[in-house]
Amino acid sequence: MLAFIDGSNGSVAISVNSNAIQCFINAWTARIVREFTERTTFCTTGGWRSRLPGMKQLIGTFTGFLAKGVAGANPLSYMTGTAPQPYVITADTGCNFTFLGHAREVGAGQRAGADSSFDLNFESDGPVSVEWVVA
Repeated sequence: MLAFIDGSNGSVAISVNSNAIQCFINAWTARIVREFTERTTFCTTGGWRSRLPGMKQLIGTFTGFLAKGVAGANPLSYMTGTAPQPYVITADTGCNFTFLGHAREVGAGQRAGADSSFDLNFESDGPVSVEWVVA
């Protein structure tokens, strides 16, 4: 039987700076991207490109609201260090991505009369474990 995933069942765990920022994340996106190597040569006929699939990685964005008064809640502090950090993104029980990764880009913004927000773009470093319940 088909079971839809309720958005309120998800969670994010980031092992950086006391994990405080994960409590302020209210949305995430993740996608697997793959590099391609161009194989088109002067001898290729038919006018079509030829490519060889290469390395894969998981990339995505965490979005949330800015908070103060909590240690580790500053999203800009996630750009420190060079070692990959553990990430676990859970959509629901038994449906998650586990990987080591890096914060690639962090930004914050504010609009008059609205809540302040942040975006944290991440990239995996090494293999990604994907668990997805099918029954």
